[in-house]
Amino acid sequence: MWYKGREGERLGIKGPTLTIPNLTFKNGGLYRCLADNKVGKAAHAHVEVFVEHKPVVSIEKYMVNTATENDAELKCIVKAYPVPEVLWQRNGKNIDVHTPRVKLHSKKNEYIENILVITSVQEEDFGQYTCYAKNSLGKVEKVVSLVKTPAIQEFVKPEKPHKDVVLTWKVESKAPVSKHELQYRRRGESEWQNIEPEVTKEDEHKYVVKYTLKGLDAGSYETRLRSKNEHGWSDYSPVMPFEGVLAKHGSTHKSHKKHHHKEKDQKDLREKQLPPPQGTPAQQQEFEQSPPPVGASQNGSEVSRLSAILLSISLLFLFRMQ
Repeated sequence: MWYKGREGERLGIKGPTLTIPNLTFKNGGLYRCLADNKVGKAAHAHVEVFVEHKPVVSIEKYMVNTATENDAELKCIVKAYPVPEVLWQRNGKNIDVHTPRVKLHSKKNEYIENILVITSVQEEDFGQYTCYAKNSLGKVEKVVSLVKTPAIQEFVKPEKPHKDVVLTWKVESKAPVSKHELQYRRRGESEWQNIEPEVTKEDEHKYVVKYTLKGLDAGSYETRLRSKNEHGWSDYSPVMPFEGVLAKHGSTHKSHKKHHHKEKDQKDLREKQLPPPQGTPAQQQEFEQSPPPVGASQNGSEVSRLSAILLSISLLFLFRMQ
C-alpha cells in the first residue's frame, strides 16, 4: 500500500509499483510503501520525489493592518525545485534584513515559509512590499501591502442558499472601524447596489461583516467591500462571486424589481418588432380562394371569349333564316 506526505495520506494504490501519470509539481514530495503479510511487523520504505519547476508563490495575507509602534509580519510561502532564492524588496530595492527593526525568519519543509518581521513600525514603513523568488527555471513575485486603514481579509462564500443569501466578510484593523460599505450587483451589470452593514466586532482587532439579501433573484452575482477607520477608507476588496436564489412572491427587493421591469421592457420591444399577424392557415386559404368582390376588374381574356360566343350565335341564326 502507498502513502504520500509526512502525514501519510493514503493513496489507495496496491502493488510494488506506483505510476504517476501527467506529472506536475504537486506530485513532488515524500512517498511511503508499506508491505504487510500479517506475519510479524509490517515493513516499509520511503522515497522522495523531486519535480523540477519554477517557483510557486502564495501570500498568507495580501493586506496587513497594523499601527505605529506595533509589530507586523509579512508571510510569503514558496515552493520550487531547484531550491529558490527568496528576497523581500521595497521600491525595487532589496530590504536589509539585518537592521535592528527588520528580521527574516525562514522555515524549510516541503516548501519555504519566509516571514519578514518589522518591529516598532514607523510611518515610513507603510506601503507595498514584494516577495521575490527565483531559481534556474524562472522567477515569480507577489506584492503585500502594509496599511493603517482596515484590511479586508476574507469573503466567506455562502453555502448553497435555499432561502436568503448571507454575505459575510472578515476585516482586521488596529484602529476602531467606524463604517463598512458593502456593494453587490448581478454579474455583467455596471451599477452597484450600496449597503451600509452594522459594525460588529468579533475580537480585539477583528470584525465580521454580515448582511442578508432577501428575495434575491436566481442568477450569478458579485460583491465587494471596503471599510473605514480614523485613517480613512480601505481600498475595495477584490470582486468575489456568489449565487442568488429564487425570489419570493411579492418581493420588494430593489434588484428584483429592476430586473422585472427590464425583462418587461425587453418583451414590449420584441412585440413591437414582430410583423403583423397573418391569420391562421385556414383563414389564409379562405382568403386566397375567395372570389374577387363585385365591381372588381375582370380578366380581359374572359370578356373576349364571351363576345366570340355571342357573335357565333348571331351568325348561326342568320344562316338558318336564309
